[in-house]
Amino acid sequence: MKRKLKAVAMLIACISGYTPLTMATKMHAPVDVRALSGGRLQKAGTTALELEFKAPRGAQALDVMYTVDEGEGLALESSDKVKLVTQGSGRVKDTVRLRALRPGRLYLNVFMTMNDQGRVVSIPVQIGPETQQVQRSAMGVRAADSKGRAIEILPAQETSR
Repeated sequence: MKRKLKAVAMLIACISGYTPLTMATKMHAPVDVRALSGGRLQKAGTTALELEFKAPRGAQALDVMYTVDEGEGLALESSDKVKLVTQGSGRVKDTVRLRALRPGRLYLNVFMTMNDQGRVVSIPVQIGPETQQVQRSAMGVRAADSKGRAIEILPAQETSR
């Protein structure tokens, strides 16, 4: 009976938008990625984007999947799924071959999984000159998306309940 009451209480709490402190949430994978080179091209063409992955402790198995948005002007020329193992320093490098079809700011999406924990990062790739300068407004930053549409990036702050 107690289990049913707890389950009903959790269901009501979730429906109402309240998340109790005792509810377990899945942690994000403790791995970081950054582009070392190849994130800027003068014109459309092929580039090798060198990425460095960093985990907090020694040798770790890391599953990585790369994607690009279909029809956005960027295509993968290398394998979209790789298995990497970090070295004793917690670092490992991988190179992704990309083909840019048009100028603009495009994004490579990197899905990383380590120890059943995941993380997603989008890495910008600039093709040609930047067409619009970033402008600050009272609320956030004005910029353009990959299709040239005006957007405003607003600050967000995460809080825990």
